[in-house]
Amino acid sequence: MLGTHAARWRAGLGALVGLAVLTPLGATTATAEPDGLPSMSQTSAAEQALEQAQDVMAGKSTAVSPTLALRDLAMRADQLVGADRQVADALLARPNDPASKTDLGIAVWDNSEAAKSASGGGCSTSVPVCVHWTDVGNDAPPPADSDADQVPNWVETTIATMENVWNYEVDTLGYRPPLTDERGSIDNDGVNFDVYLSNIGTKGYYGYCTLDDSRLKAGYKFFDYASYCVLDNDFSVGEFPSHTPTENLQVTAAHEFFHAVQFAYDAFEDPWFMEGSAAWIEDEVYDGVNDNRQYLFTSQFRKPTVPLDTSRGLSIYGGWGFLRYLTERFGVDVVKKAWERADGSSVGPDDYSLQGLQRIVNKQANFQNVLGDFGIVINEPSAFLSEGSAFPSATKDRFRLNRRGATTGWQGYVLDHASYAPIEIRPRRSVPSSARLKITIDAPGRATAPEARAMVVRANGTVGDVIPINLNRRGAGTVNVPFAPERVGHIVLSLGNTSTAFRSCYSGKTGFSCGGAVPVHDDLKHWFKAVVR
Repeated sequence: MLGTHAARWRAGLGALVGLAVLTPLGATTATAEPDGLPSMSQTSAAEQALEQAQDVMAGKSTAVSPTLALRDLAMRADQLVGADRQVADALLARPNDPASKTDLGIAVWDNSEAAKSASGGGCSTSVPVCVHWTDVGNDAPPPADSDADQVPNWVETTIATMENVWNYEVDTLGYRPPLTDERGSIDNDGVNFDVYLSNIGTKGYYGYCTLDDSRLKAGYKFFDYASYCVLDNDFSVGEFPSHTPTENLQVTAAHEFFHAVQFAYDAFEDPWFMEGSAAWIEDEVYDGVNDNRQYLFTSQFRKPTVPLDTSRGLSIYGGWGFLRYLTERFGVDVVKKAWERADGSSVGPDDYSLQGLQRIVNKQANFQNVLGDFGIVINEPSAFLSEGSAFPSATKDRFRLNRRGATTGWQGYVLDHASYAPIEIRPRRSVPSSARLKITIDAPGRATAPEARAMVVRANGTVGDVIPINLNRRGAGTVNVPFAPERVGHIVLSLGNTSTAFRSCYSGKTGFSCGGAVPVHDDLKHWFKAVVR
């Protein structure tokens, strides 16, 4: 599935900028992450998390996914009291838990667990996973049972799918398995990971996972936690018209199980990295389904000025495209190694998302240079990604120049961190055959991590090398490229703010990396001018 296009990057042109400074975390252990938002009391933050979870689970809000809404609630539930705490416990309870028998959750079973399920009939014989179901009511899976073993066909399909997902994510790719000892909760056998089937498709949800670990109530100082998952009970075509029920089950199982894997590293990692890597792994386990391509239209492949690490809206899933690019350039292990850097257990380094990625990529290349290269990839994905022809391309600012001396004039773009201004410049037929295009960049100073790239797309549609535009310490630089209309279709120019510097980590002040930290280099003006010579 994965190809490599690393050779396309022109070597020997030098680094454009130095490594952007990452805000230190303070202590090197997971205990460095403070809890709570500084602008409100812990109780107020918990009440806010409860309100969000209620709205999300009732299908009234799509601000975050059910997985993240319940994670945020679980993190703060012990700060709630009285009726609020009862509501939180009901939202966080498993479908077969008596505490869930309210109208609060989307996964609550109307009836008791099926006898065969309760006796372990849904447990895999090859991996430590148990699937649970009810056989009566709205949440029951389709009753067809071809072998008359009291385990419905759909449950058996789910078990087989979970086996495949476990084998690939844990055994083949080498990720840490989910923590399976739920420490006192229902279905706690200390061995198996639990998956529940419930009719959550009526609210538009494929599945979710959430935390279930008594350490949440015991002042545990680290961030690795046990969890369970809920999947839709049938993925009916009426509720999920794209793809077959089995295909939807497959990518959902791959995605949601990976959340459980993530929780075993750091349950409170940055949202964009959690959802982005969960969407990314869908394509690794079940490459042929491609359901995650829908999220590319909310990613930088379509919206390049939105920062890579945003946690707002569906863009939170679109970050998988960047991870796919890293995978093709550096190998599939790059994401796993970043999660190992993010490990918030007692033995982990507890980096935050961009910090961990930067440290891993820096072992092979300069991360800011790689971010700069990505600004070209989103313009011409088919040239750089093995399945890039199916990817959308970034919305560009377009210019057409028609003679020697013609110019775009100075054009300015305000860029936030980890975002891009993609530009396309085309020669008209009246441009002389000997013409070249001089591109001049006037970006912010080198300390703010500006990057600029140019690439020739030939008249026949093939692409040339990616040309880094060397910028001096003031952010100025020039490059000359061919511009003869009989040979050049267009020039792709990318201006990038590749800063990964933050302050106020774990403050919750923004929707970005490092626990909602404040970017240091946002709202910066980047200028360019192109002249036909």
